[in-house]
Order: sequence, then C-alpha cells, then structure tokens
Amino acid sequence: LQAGGAAPPQAGTADGTPAAAAGAEGVAAAGGEDEGSAAPSQLDLILNKLPVCVSRDLCDELSVNFCFCNSKAARRKLARTLCAVPTSSLQLLTFYARIAATLGQVFPDIPQAVLSYLEEEFASLLARKDPTAITLVPRIRNARYLAEMCKFKLYPPGSFFVALKALLDDFSGHNIDAACALVEGAGRYLYRTPETKVRMENMLEVMMRLKNVRNLDPRRSAQVDTANASVKQPARAVRRKQRPPMQEYIRYLVLEQLSESSVGDVLRKLVKLPWAQCEQYVLKCLLKVVRGRFTNIPLVTALCGALVQVHPSLGVAFVDQVLEDVRWGLENPGLGTYQKRLADVRLLGELYNYALCSSTPIFETLYLVISFGHHEAPELGLRLDPPDDFFRVRMVVTLLEVCGTYFGEGRARAKLDRFLTFFQAYLLSKQQPVPLDIEFDVADILHHLRPKLHRFRTYDEAVAAVSAILEEEVAAGQDALGLIEEEDEDEERRGPRSSEGGSEGGSDDDATPGSSGRSSEDGAVVLERARRQEVDQDFEREYMQLIFEAQGKVAPKVAAGAGTSGGAAPAAAAAAAGGGEEGVGDGDDGECLSFKLLMKRGGKDDKTRELQVPASSVMALKLRQRADAEAKEREEVKRLVLMANRQQEEEQAAIRRAMARTGRG
Repeated sequence: LQAGGAAPPQAGTADGTPAAAAGAEGVAAAGGEDEGSAAPSQLDLILNKLPVCVSRDLCDELSVNFCFCNSKAARRKLARTLCAVPTSSLQLLTFYARIAATLGQVFPDIPQAVLSYLEEEFASLLARKDPTAITLVPRIRNARYLAEMCKFKLYPPGSFFVALKALLDDFSGHNIDAACALVEGAGRYLYRTPETKVRMENMLEVMMRLKNVRNLDPRRSAQVDTANASVKQPARAVRRKQRPPMQEYIRYLVLEQLSESSVGDVLRKLVKLPWAQCEQYVLKCLLKVVRGRFTNIPLVTALCGALVQVHPSLGVAFVDQVLEDVRWGLENPGLGTYQKRLADVRLLGELYNYALCSSTPIFETLYLVISFGHHEAPELGLRLDPPDDFFRVRMVVTLLEVCGTYFGEGRARAKLDRFLTFFQAYLLSKQQPVPLDIEFDVADILHHLRPKLHRFRTYDEAVAAVSAILEEEVAAGQDALGLIEEEDEDEERRGPRSSEGGSEGGSDDDATPGSSGRSSEDGAVVLERARRQEVDQDFEREYMQLIFEAQGKVAPKVAAGAGTSGGAAPAAAAAAAGGGEEGVGDGDDGECLSFKLLMKRGGKDDKTRELQVPASSVMALKLRQRADAEAKEREEVKRLVLMANRQQEEEQAAIRRAMARTGRG
C-alpha cells in the first residue's frame, strides 16, 4: 500500500452514514457490541504503536497489520485514536495523515471520520474569541493537521481556501497563528500545483496586505513574513567567482569585447600582457568560445592566428587542446555535449583556414570520427556509435563545410577523394533509410565539394570500392590504414576551386586558406599586413639612403631589394659604409654577392657576419630582377612627375595669358 496516491473520497462511511456524522463524538457514541468482533489484544497492540510511527516504513507496516484485524468497530477506534494527537507531539501529524491516506484507499470511512472531526473542531475554535494561550496550541494543531490532510489529497483544496479565507477575514489574535500554520503546512504544495497556483498567490497577497495595514507586533509580523517566504522562496543570489584582476581583464577582452570591429584592439591589448604569466589563461579563455556563440569561432581563430605570430607556443597548445576535446567527445557521447562537439570540429576547421595547422590533423580527425570504437570490441562500437545515431555524420559534414573547399588541388584533393569513399561506406552502414535532414546535408556538401562524385547505392558496392583502394595501397607499398603523410607547404596551401573544378582559386606561396576566398574581414587583414610590410620596406630603404648620404656615397640598387630580409638591409648599408664591396656580377661563376648580416643589435659591440652568395644563385637573380623593376618604376614615376609639372606650367601660362587679355579689355 502506498500513501498520497488516492483522490479524496466523496462517499460516506462504509456503513452508509454521511461523512459529517462520522466525527469522533459520533464514533464514541456508537454501540460497542461490534468491538468484540476483533481481537482486542491485537487491535490494542496496533494502536499502541501509533505514537512511535515516526517513519514511512513504520506507517506502512502498521497500515498493513490493521487490515488483518479489520472490523467496523476497529475502524471507529482507529479514527478516534488518529484524532487524538498529543499536543506535545505535533511531529506525528504527518505520519498520522499518511496512515489515514493509506487506509483510505481501502476503508474510506477512516479519513472521512478524521476530516469531519477536524472541520468541526476548526469551526468551534474559530467561533471562540479567547485571546488566552489555552486555545493557541489546539488551533495550531488543527491547522497543521488540515494542511497535512490537504497534501495527501484528503482535504479538498476548495475547503482549504475557505478555511484560510475565514481566518483572513478576522486577521487578529490567534487567527494569525492558525493562518500562518495553514500556509506553512500546505501553501507551497498548492502554489506549485498548476490548478491552485493563482488562487494561492491571491491569498498570499491578501495576507501580506493585511500585515502591512494592521499594526502587528514584531513577532506576528515576522511570523507572516516567514509563512510567505516558505511558499515563495526567494531566488538564491548567484555567487560570482572571485578571480584576480588580470584574469577578469582577459575574460572581458575575449568573451565580451571581441567582435568583428574590435579584433585589432583586443589583439593589441593581449600582446601587451605579461605572456609568461597569462599564456595559460588566455588559452583557456580562447577555448571557451565553443560554449558561446557559434559565430564567434572565426573571430577567436583569427585572434589566435595573430597572436601566434608573436607567441608561436600558443598555436601548438591551442591545436593540441582542440584535438583532445574532439577525441574526448567521441569517448563520452552524451546528449548534453552535442553542441560543444560540433563547435569543436568547427573550431578545428577554422584553425586550418587560418594556417594554424596542416591538413594532416584534419584528415586524421575525419577518419577518427567514422572509425573510433569500431576496431575494438563490437559492444563498445554499439555503445559509442549506435546504428541509429547519425551525429558523427553531422560532425563530418560540419568539418567539411568549414575547410573542405580548400582541398581542391594536389595531394589534398586525392586524400579528400579517398576519404569520401570511406565516408560513403560508413554512411551506408548506418540504419537505413537515413533521416531526411541528414540526407540533405550530405547531398549538399558532396555536391559542393565534388559535383561529379559517384554516389554508392548499396553498402556492398561501397565496401568493394574501399577494398579496391586498400589493395592498391598495399600493392604500391603504402600503409593500408591510410595514414596521412606530411606534404609540402606550398602544395598544401591551395585556394578553393570552383564547383566545376575549372577556375583557378589558388594563390602564390605566401597565400593561405584564410586569405583566399574568405569573407571581407579576412581580406582586410591581408591588406593590412601587406601595407605594414610595404611601410617597413620604405623605412629600410630610407634608412640605407640616409647612411650612404652621410658617408658621401651613392646607395647601390641592391640595398633596396635586400631590405626584405628583416635586418639584412641595415647590415648591408653598414657594410657598404664601412668600405666593404658588394654588388651583383654579370653572372660569372667567380663573382659573388657579399653582404654583412647583423647578428646582434644595440650597444657598441654590434656583431655582424659576412655572407658570400654566388651571383648565379636564385637569390642574386631575384635581387637583380627586383632592382631592375624598381629602377623602371622610378623612371616611370619620374616621367609622370615631369609630365605633371609640364601640364601644370602650361595651365599657369594659359591663366596668365587670359588675365593679360582681360586687363587690356
């Protein structure tokens, strides 16, 4: 038998008498000839255990034992005992109400008799205007007993609100204590029940207004506030974690201030930090992007790519942690981690776009996603990747959407074609048919990457294609597992090709996937870098010219071209000023290009090293070509300046002639 599950009975007692006539007084006045039908010793033993029923198990055990000695007289005697709760043991009210609710599912006359007694007692106490403490304890006991019966669905909510309203109509004296006892006992239960929530809120508002209007003593006022707080528990204030000021500043920059328009400002402020102390926390904040907005991932990746130019160790740690998070998600699949796992693969793809990693970890991750757990025990594969779970397919599609367009040429194209064959076999191994949303996503990404790709229709056909690839690799002496080898940087950094594969989307050796075919903000970053490089070259060129003019010599053309080696231009200028000979020969094998490379700057102990480069080398030829190109450019600029001066002089002469004619007129 279980308590609290039965609705309040609407019928009368078991002998057919009305519920109101089954009160304790009526029960006491009933005949005693039926009391001998049950064993008195056994019933008395059960009733004597009532004061020690202080747990749910004891209450349920007593209810079951009473069913074995059931009789009409026994039920009446039990009802009288349940009504006579000692005033010093009010903690028993909850357990007595549980016993009444448990037995009420089988014997409805027991809870009806208890309720009739409680209602009559409530009416008699309400009619008495005794301000002394004699009636205070009975009032509180009666109110708490009615509240417990209401929580066990034995006392109807409508009757509860009628009793509470009667107390609020005369909100003074002991009625305040009784009303607070009712609210504290069953107020929160009725407040959390959808059917009675609105009415309970109205009652609480009335009680609080009466408390504000009446001039209550501090004890009564605090008692009303406590009753209201027990129903409407105040929201707990979230304690903000205390962090050092430096960490709070880093979190503010990365998690709040970072946007498309503030990437440069955030970068400059992060570079100024004491990196040895803040590197780990900066990395932690950058990785938190997977918990925030999905659109902020490219911004964080761009910020990390710029920081790597100053602190290379950040890029290694960042990529390593992202790969670790992807693998952890595969090892611990759960419904609550789906969004984070998709953000992890999106972040990995953006890292490749910004040249923070090569294609090797990308393809290793793709193969890991479709094969993790399937090479071990079959039970592990079924647990980590069930046949009806297509989330790994979403991960592959997300990663290919981010960086798949950059695998359009060279070895990267061949590796992607190989993976797409394995991916089709993995998709066909899933439960068929595939959900429509998954099928549409796969079809879109395959059409975008390989419009002419042949889709396999059956799993056997895909397995045959995979076997053919593995056999060819074994015959060629390659690893049958398809491990990805490192490739040349210039061949890896190809731009995205068009969907038809005919247009050139690639770039030169200096181009990166993040600087070709990306959005407008990426182009702005590339232009900014080119502008800064041009400013640096102009500064070095002017610096060399200043040194040569101070020595009374003419600056050689090679110096301007050599300025691109970051510090070689000032060194070459200093070498020439000091009397060293340098120049580019006519291409003979014996001629060399000599210049001094500055090894240490600052102070009087500047260390330089002289390098001899053959004039026939690629470096010397490029320097000559660059010098010739600059000479042609200067000649063209000179011609344009002279032409502009000539046009300006002609215009001024025409103006003077016109003014002279005007003066004559």
